[in-house]
Amino acid sequence: MTGQERVAFRPMEPEDRSAVLALSRAWAEENITYGYAPDGEKELEDYRCWVAEVGGRVVAYAAGQVETAARDSSIQRAGEQWFELEELYVDRAFRNCGLGGRLLDHVEEELRREGIKRLMLSGANRDQGPLLRFYLRQTVSADGGAAVLCSPAGLITESDCGPVRRKVLATGVPSR
Repeated sequence: MTGQERVAFRPMEPEDRSAVLALSRAWAEENITYGYAPDGEKELEDYRCWVAEVGGRVVAYAAGQVETAARDSSIQRAGEQWFELEELYVDRAFRNCGLGGRLLDHVEEELRREGIKRLMLSGANRDQGPLLRFYLRQTVSADGGAAVLCSPAGLITESDCGPVRRKVLATGVPSR
């Protein structure tokens, strides 16, 4: 991606299903995530899904589900909702240009408008370093300072990322 292409971020439409399923198969073929099996129609029915489209082609997607806390915990009260981001995948040809981060920002803004106050991020990548650095990049200030630890829409906070930040900072602060 040269940076000149227009990127559209939007909810997945029915006509995007085959493209998202193809990206999910590509993810499985890369064998970069422990236990990842490609999504099928059933998973897409259960997920909320957003896509990134470049030149009329779906090149990335983010998917997950809204969950509701059954009981009080240290981070939320019974009945509060959060969004568990279960999948975020970017086509190889469109990686390392900020597209995944921008898609995550879009998802976060949409959820905030809907009143969701927490976004749960997790991952089972075989190589955790790039995944942790990606998530940390979403939570550091634009100048790379790790003192400001909050994502653009504020759903990922200091308390959420403190343990991740300490682990990643041992390998150096990533630039955003």
